Amino acid sequence: MTTNLINIIFGMKVRQARLEANMTLSEFAAACDLSPSYVTEIEKGRKHPRADKIMRMAEALGKSYDDLVSIRLDPSLAYLETTLSSATFQRFPFEEFGLEPGDLVTLLTRKPEKASALLHAVVEIARRYDLKEEEFLRAALRSYQEIHENYFQDLEEATLAFTAVIGQKYGLTDDLPVSKEVLETILRDEYGYVIDEQAIAQDSHLHGYRSIYVPRKRPYLFINSDLRDCQIKFILAREIGYQ
Repeated sequence: MTTNLINIIFGMKVRQARLEANMTLSEFAAACDLSPSYVTEIEKGRKHPRADKIMRMAEALGKSYDDLVSIRLDPSLAYLETTLSSATFQRFPFEEFGLEPGDLVTLLTRKPEKASALLHAVVEIARRYDLKEEEFLRAALRSYQEIHENYFQDLEEATLAFTAVIGQKYGLTDDLPVSKEVLETILRDEYGYVIDEQAIAQDSHLHGYRSIYVPRKRPYLFINSDLRDCQIKFILAREIGYQ
């Protein structure tokens, strides 16, 4: 179990115990001789206090030290523990949605039993329909794109910087479509790529692949020649974007 996950579980337990004790954050902080901002950091899983501070927190909450530091949650929240430990949760791009894992903890601890039941239902549906972790992450990306109307400021800035430096060498403009030949030339001359459009078509085992990237001193990019020209251009442009 990672340190980050331990902090999240600890913060969840502290927040749940505080709410059960009907204590506001300010009241709890005062009882522990801690600042409200520091308690907020703890409850969000961003910080883990020293033992002496945990002792004061446990006393204020009417809990034992061992109960508070245990990584086990109440039985009603057991499914939350499983979810928090899952690879999907660990890899989910919360920051892309302007969130932190601790923000999710805050939401979950408001109605923990209902949240646990909801997560259980979602995961069970995913299992029944054999949804893979990657499909969850792709769904998250699609949601992020929709939220931002498919506009990403950092990508726009990177594109302008690329056009200003490399694009001018190859006559790239906003008005003219970019040819496949120009994209291939950029990959070969600027990034040392070897591009092969024959190997995939000649190997029956590889027919299902659109492209294959092989990292070497000179990177190899194999492209399926059966693709349409626009599809090949997309693959070439994507490789440039990875640089």
